[in-house]
Amino acid sequence: MDSTADRIERLLTRRNAWVLLVLIAMVSLGAGIALRHVRVDYDFEKFFPNDDPELDRYLAFRERFGHDNDFLLFGIEREEGVFDRELLTSVDSLAARLARIPRVTKVLSPTRLTEPIITPVGAFETPYLRYWDDELIAIDSARIWHDPRIKDHFFSDDGRAMLVILNAEPNLSKAKCDTLLKHVRATLQETDMADTRIVGRIVGQDHYINTMVREMLFFLSASIALLAVFLWFAFRTPYGVLVPIGVVGLAILWQIGFMTALGKPISILTMLLPTILFVVGMSDVVHYLECYLDELRAGVPNTRAIANTYAEVGLPTLLTAITSAIGFATLGTANIPPLQEFGLYTALGVILTFLL
Repeated sequence: MDSTADRIERLLTRRNAWVLLVLIAMVSLGAGIALRHVRVDYDFEKFFPNDDPELDRYLAFRERFGHDNDFLLFGIEREEGVFDRELLTSVDSLAARLARIPRVTKVLSPTRLTEPIITPVGAFETPYLRYWDDELIAIDSARIWHDPRIKDHFFSDDGRAMLVILNAEPNLSKAKCDTLLKHVRATLQETDMADTRIVGRIVGQDHYINTMVREMLFFLSASIALLAVFLWFAFRTPYGVLVPIGVVGLAILWQIGFMTALGKPISILTMLLPTILFVVGMSDVVHYLECYLDELRAGVPNTRAIANTYAEVGLPTLLTAITSAIGFATLGTANIPPLQEFGLYTALGVILTFLL
């Protein structure tokens, strides 16, 4: 009766090897093409549990009163004080330009605030800050300083900083936020106010996502470097370093490409996937490679050495992959969608790494 190694050896033909290589190349090419459309998800609201009464109450409140974080705050500073005609003229020009940017609903600037005046002949509005004349600026600044409605909202206590507020359309996507932020920064450059400080969800989102991507690349690169050092000391050959890293790298490519093809963005949790798959998958590859090299050192022919390796290590590593995948998949029972996706996609990635 044929042994397991004998049955495996009969499958290890040159034709089957080429078919498998072509299949791997095609899948890898498709995954690489899909990576062009990879997206990063910043939405923290997805971490709210499903069917949570507190979440329902919050959503109902937001539906009634609107969003409270779709804005940008511009902090404009001047050491000698902000009540300067040249600076205020630039601020007013900035506010006018910002108001013309697509998806901007309102811009509030101290230079554009007006006060309603009711007289016997009718009602009209007068500017709070008449910035075009130095004498009027001195008069209006003194009046503003005694009006907490304006001073407390738009000026610092020492008079060296002022605030401009931009309101944007609610629920803008990441792409629309990026476009809006690009226009805002270009407007700041055009008005010679590039050193203005900007605060808001749109800026925070851009900074946070860039930091996520940068740290993912850093940790993945650090993992590759450390494992390359370990593999070199373990096998002492370029083959023993490049093969494990290449195999696990393909598994990561397939996993991210598969998620992108399904339209799933990389979230805060799935950002950890490449590093986790790299570390988890590396142990299987090392087991296979070590067993294969032991067979070669024993004088076993190459094809038979591969068959013996699969026969001896295949089942244990399969069971290890299955138990690891089940462990991650149990996160799919969580009540938080990002945690569910993280568990399911990590489990799939572990199986893909084993198959490769």
